[in-house]
Amino acid sequence: MIDWDEVLEDVDWKKGVASVILIIIVVVAAVYLLHQKSKADTLKASLAGDLQTIKEFQDRWVSPDVKKMNDLEKKKKDLEAQINASGLALPAELDAAGLEAKIRDSATEGRVSILQVNPLPEVKDDEFPLYLIGLPLEVVISVPKAGAGRFLKDLQAIDAPHVIKSEPLRVGGNGKVTVIFYRFDLEAWNDVNDCVVDVTLPEVPSRDASGLFPFGGQVESLKHSVEQQKASLVDVEKKYKDYCELKSQVERAEKELQIIQGKLSQ
Repeated sequence: MIDWDEVLEDVDWKKGVASVILIIIVVVAAVYLLHQKSKADTLKASLAGDLQTIKEFQDRWVSPDVKKMNDLEKKKKDLEAQINASGLALPAELDAAGLEAKIRDSATEGRVSILQVNPLPEVKDDEFPLYLIGLPLEVVISVPKAGAGRFLKDLQAIDAPHVIKSEPLRVGGNGKVTVIFYRFDLEAWNDVNDCVVDVTLPEVPSRDASGLFPFGGQVESLKHSVEQQKASLVDVEKKYKDYCELKSQVERAEKELQIIQGKLSQ
């Protein structure tokens, strides 16, 4: 008969149990590491995809650089200085009553009697029909023996962009002078040069990179890069709108100066 007590005494069962436990620990650790690596690799692939999405957006929407913006700002100031120096800056609105008062002041200085001032409907200018609007004021005067020339000269000196059209003035009779005051059609300009920037920011989701020991370091670094690039996209639309508006202001000033030099300073 087998004496099991004697057999068991010869077997180091504690060492065997320890070996089994060690094997279990190694297997569990291996499974855990493989699972963590798989999660980390999946997240890294997603983050790499996010970076690619951001890069494709940046390639399409390259923000205007600082130099380009500064150059436009300088050009705008130079144009505005030329316009202001001309004394013929075009307003966006016209005050018919205020302009009539200026005409009447000129008549007083020139000793001319104004019989009537008739505001006529606004008209588009023949030379610059897109953006130049004229407000004609028809002035009926009693022409004295002297003073008509002074009146016309004083009309010409009115500090508002205008031209004068006059029929021959007969001394002692009535005459008609038409003063056309001009404004820049800002509404028409904005309709043509509307700065609607349709920038659709890419959807880059926030991703959880926690609990990925021992692979978390690499993933966190990649995630940080994504978050930095993502943050830089927030003001892209604003930059483009600012650039578009500044460019429009420069082009408007160029057009205004062209009108002044081509029509009003002759």
